[in-house]
Amino acid sequence: MGPVVGGRYEIIRPLGKGGFGETYLARDQHYLEQTCVVKKLRIPTNNPFNLQTAEHLFAGEAKSLFELGKHPQIPQLLAYFQENKQFYIVQEFIPGHDLSHEIIPGQQLSEAVVKELLQQILEPLVFVHHNNKIHRDIKPANIIRRTQDNKIVLIDFGSVKTISTRISSYQTQPLTVLVGTPGYMPDEQKLGQPRLNSDIYAVGMVGIQALTGVIPYHLRKDSNGEVIWCNRTEVSDGLKAIISKMVRSNPKERYESAAEALEALYALQLQPPPLPINLTLPLQRQSLHNNPTLGLNPTRVKPIRLTIPKSWSKMLVFAGIVSIAALIAITIPTVTSSPTCPFKFEDHLSCGEESLFPQDSTIPEKQLGVNALANKDYKNAAYLLRKAYEKRKNDPETLIYLQNARLAYENAKTDTIAVSVPITNNPLTAEAILRGIAQAQDEVNKGIKVNGRGFRILIADDANNPNQARNIAKSLVSQTDIFGVIGHYASEVTVEALPVYQGNHLVLISPGSTAEEIRDKVTPSDFFFRVVPNTTTSAESLAKYVLNHSPKHPTAAIFYSPDSLYSRSMENNFRTIFERKGGKIVKLEDTEFNLSTVQFISQRAIKTAKEKGATVFVLFPDGQVNPFSFKNTLSLIDANQGHFLIVGGSVLYDTQVLQKGTSVLGGRLVVDVPWHRLTINPNSSFLERARELWGTQEVNGLTAMAYDGALALINALKKLDQPDRTLIQKTLVDLRFIGASGEISFQNGDRQEFTNHLVKVMPSKCSSYKYSFVPVEYSSDRVDSLGCDS
Repeated sequence: MGPVVGGRYEIIRPLGKGGFGETYLARDQHYLEQTCVVKKLRIPTNNPFNLQTAEHLFAGEAKSLFELGKHPQIPQLLAYFQENKQFYIVQEFIPGHDLSHEIIPGQQLSEAVVKELLQQILEPLVFVHHNNKIHRDIKPANIIRRTQDNKIVLIDFGSVKTISTRISSYQTQPLTVLVGTPGYMPDEQKLGQPRLNSDIYAVGMVGIQALTGVIPYHLRKDSNGEVIWCNRTEVSDGLKAIISKMVRSNPKERYESAAEALEALYALQLQPPPLPINLTLPLQRQSLHNNPTLGLNPTRVKPIRLTIPKSWSKMLVFAGIVSIAALIAITIPTVTSSPTCPFKFEDHLSCGEESLFPQDSTIPEKQLGVNALANKDYKNAAYLLRKAYEKRKNDPETLIYLQNARLAYENAKTDTIAVSVPITNNPLTAEAILRGIAQAQDEVNKGIKVNGRGFRILIADDANNPNQARNIAKSLVSQTDIFGVIGHYASEVTVEALPVYQGNHLVLISPGSTAEEIRDKVTPSDFFFRVVPNTTTSAESLAKYVLNHSPKHPTAAIFYSPDSLYSRSMENNFRTIFERKGGKIVKLEDTEFNLSTVQFISQRAIKTAKEKGATVFVLFPDGQVNPFSFKNTLSLIDANQGHFLIVGGSVLYDTQVLQKGTSVLGGRLVVDVPWHRLTINPNSSFLERARELWGTQEVNGLTAMAYDGALALINALKKLDQPDRTLIQKTLVDLRFIGASGEISFQNGDRQEFTNHLVKVMPSKCSSYKYSFVPVEYSSDRVDSLGCDS
């Protein structure tokens, strides 16, 4: 056993050592032996004043790393601490290999490979620069190709290392080591004056190394300090110009930031659209509603906005011999009577003027389409977004923006609804909900309109954060042409935002917030509806299953998050029903059952529950609001290894659970869901259309619930010649219709019909995860007989 630091991080082996400290591979003893990276920072002082200064600087830089770690291609900061006058940071370990294994001295990579590589490096760097941070040490060894998804991850940021140099300035013999690596550092960084585009220089040098096979510090420079490299490889004029600009000696002559360099590469990759552009636009030309201006102070992660490169606009002009009118339509943005939505950036809201999801650099058409939409060039926006959708059919954001662009191009009358989803915190959940919304929008706009009006969608990112959700709600209610909102996901998020909607008489329909206590917290709540069954229904379904599939007197251990409205509601309902029907529940201490604490240790919890006679584990994590709740749940599932039956609510219907594989096979984990594609399906056309739209057989319950929520608003709007928020609420009260999950009607805002289904995990030859959720009644033979089109 190696040394332990921070009371929990066992050192496995050293990874590296330099002038600023040491890096180790470690094991987290408190979290299922999770592998992590521990960095010990060398502070060259014993002076108490300097140590106090170092503590202040260290805390500030650690918080910066925490913010940067919110990007999926930057390691998460797990912890930072001081021990024995030494400073430590703990970061996520990224399995994979660094680019020194791909960029090998003496070997030249092709131009196509290098272009793609530069885009992949710049994409997370855009986020870094957008937060006004500098990496300072970009080189192949600090760029990881992640094994899981083959994506680029930026590691070893130089900002924390600068603490040593800043502290050393107080010393009589200051430290002279620079932050950066010779060959990749521009002149201003060598002088201790790095700027954002110092990183651009480093990325450019990585590109030159990949193209030429020459290590940067072996390249000569001319009398002006410019790198001489073009004579060492064959490269197109376009890429040569971009890389040369990236590595200019004078920083004022370089691209200013990663976003600007990425734009240039996008424009180089993408050919201009052919002219004229023919779109199939079914709507008649009619005037648009006017939209008021939104106001919201941005919080959490900021989305990135790129502008259309001037060079690309010029390419459009000379794409072919066309009429003067066609040229004007392309070179001057199309202006309609009013914008499709208030185009305010970085407010967590978008009708298509900015993407709220991290962008895939292999599909530049999406970002260029978004840029065109922001510039009110709706014709080209529709063309480019259609191309992006064809490349990645399972992206609902693209399809929604495409529909919005078509409506704007046709200057059509529209009804607008908003959908609020947890993009920042849980993008997979957000996409599942948006697929249901996008499908409903697509069906309306391609079929029979709502009284001659198209269906427009505004997307909001509430980040699964109650405060952000409340701010989102304030902005949505102020936009008077929004007739309803679908969202939010977690019950504790909904309960925070609901008073805003209720007070402004704007209908909120939730596809995922099931806690009954929402109505106790917010009264009155007659503008709140939900198409998903409440926690009582779900808890009863699980309790009955345990009682029917366990020994004569089953004893349950319940693990949940007491601070979560949903989790607490599930626990209370399950306990009441289970004990009333003869089941027993063991008493556990807070640290043993509370999934939302960092002190939770799964092995200890299982051991204690077993000693107290538990025969089944019941898991009710929150809706991934707390940062530890779902992680601890996965850890407990893993540690159980299928020994005890586990049951849980719909939060466990997650691909991360499928990745636990053998730990949850053969009915050892049972989850309650509101809809499943393999159960008796009262609306087969929904499933067929969903598979066609998204190019996959995997359609989940959140997609179905979101579709039903959108359908509720659509059916209410159809009954009204002149849409009105209050009339929509009154119409929903008496509404009855058929959705993806069957018949839907409301009683006091809650769905009357029961739609619960129990599913388990079984091996699947069709799923990319090698496992899938199937109904509990399915035998192994029946699962094996399923085709990949099931």
